[in-house]
Amino acid sequence: MAAEEKTEQDHLAYVRLRAPRQHAAALDVPDPVDVDDLFASNIVLRSGYPEALSVFAAVARQNVFDAAVGYTRQYLPEVDQWLPELSLERFVMAGHQPTLFHPGVWYKNFRLDALAKRFDALAVNLVVDNDLLASPAIGCPKQGDAGPASVAMLKMDQPTATLPHENRSILDGMLFTAFGKHAADAIAPAVADPLISQLWPEVIAAKEILGDRSLGQILAAGRHRLEWQLGLRTLEVPISHVAGTLAFGSFAGGIFIDIENFQNIYNRVLMRYRKQHGIRSSAHPVPELTRDGQWYESPFWVWSDADPQRRALFVKTDDEHFHLSDSNQFQQSVDIGEFPQWWSDNVKGRHVCIAPRALTTTMFSRLLVSDLFIHGIGGAKYDQLTDQIINDLYGVRPPGYLTSTATFSLPMPGPRVTKQDIARQRQLLREYRYHPEVHVTTSSETDALKEQKRLAIDQFQNGTAKKIANDKIEAVNQQLAATLEQKITATKATIKQLKSQLRDSQILHSREYSFALHPTSIVEELKTLARR
Repeated sequence: MAAEEKTEQDHLAYVRLRAPRQHAAALDVPDPVDVDDLFASNIVLRSGYPEALSVFAAVARQNVFDAAVGYTRQYLPEVDQWLPELSLERFVMAGHQPTLFHPGVWYKNFRLDALAKRFDALAVNLVVDNDLLASPAIGCPKQGDAGPASVAMLKMDQPTATLPHENRSILDGMLFTAFGKHAADAIAPAVADPLISQLWPEVIAAKEILGDRSLGQILAAGRHRLEWQLGLRTLEVPISHVAGTLAFGSFAGGIFIDIENFQNIYNRVLMRYRKQHGIRSSAHPVPELTRDGQWYESPFWVWSDADPQRRALFVKTDDEHFHLSDSNQFQQSVDIGEFPQWWSDNVKGRHVCIAPRALTTTMFSRLLVSDLFIHGIGGAKYDQLTDQIINDLYGVRPPGYLTSTATFSLPMPGPRVTKQDIARQRQLLREYRYHPEVHVTTSSETDALKEQKRLAIDQFQNGTAKKIANDKIEAVNQQLAATLEQKITATKATIKQLKSQLRDSQILHSREYSFALHPTSIVEELKTLARR
């Protein structure tokens, strides 16, 4: 029991991760000076895998590499000139949804490139196209001439039902084509040279090359083409393509063949994580996997092009077959021995869309494929679960990962005000009331009052006539504070002003606006941060 508790602490202990507050600052955990040691220890750890797992990992790595090369060369044919330089001996990965994300997310791509070059490794970025796209739009801050600041939503396409990225096609081609100019015009009052002006021609070029692909894949391909122009050297591959490989089918089959044990481990680790972090919600960080009789909910989603509503994939096994269901219309029985090939044929051919959930994606990527995976803050928090599940299910210590993000704000007008600024002023008011002697101007009168307070404090601490001493302290504080009336009035006015400015500042200087709205100078700043 003691050993089990130590393992839990190793993987599930609370780790505080916060994005930097200051502009052009990065968070990297572990610290950049320690990443070499992390990478080296991961190489050693993977070399100690049991033989069967090591062989499977080599196959998975080759499958992902082949899928990434095949996919990237579709819209970036110049990648073929780079391929002879590549080796599968070392492998680094990252991933995110195919959106116009904020610079903190984009920083991971620069970090991926920088570390790949540093370690002479292959770099692959996963395009997480199995997540849902809520709205094809980005926010753009707007400072009113007289009124408060606001956020304008810039549409790149018409809205529709919420769908997985891989199923969300472009509905309004004219609106999509015009989006680059629309966004550049919207941010023009603050940014004369927004990156969208360089990005959008590459997005349109990707659209012409790829044709009738999903909106997300076209956005990601355009961004990737721009990154190559900027000197980044990575491959990209959507999760929908990785999920269609034979290796991934075998990985899924390994979970299904032992689905009851997997589900028990998954839910047990999840409960321990919630307890360790004081989480009461049944939805965070992920819901438990459920059971309905002999049917076990698996860590996969299933849907089809005809019915793109994403549902949980349930599994039931017998001696010869996997039985799959979405508890709705999808039902399929597959011979266990033929399952990896069935999976690859059907998922790759899009006869049925089966995609891993977040934990399953990183379990496959970190355990089997990469020597180092780069997470953002959100992924890093939930991947403590992945660490413990890998440990309990496979009996191996999982390779460590890197957490990276950065904070950049747009060059918008107006003061930068935070809640901490207001808190500091409130603390100053409190000092004026309870410790006014620190702030008063020295005079014979104030010096005498300070001495009276000192004597009263001594009397209070010595335990003699505490109430009398306390009353004396309060009386002296009031007399001293009376000399600070102008400072008190000014501080109250400052608090009122800061409160009125806080909302505008939060809108105008948020770190969440798309990298595409930022000045082109952000590229060199990101490169500098990433190469630390």
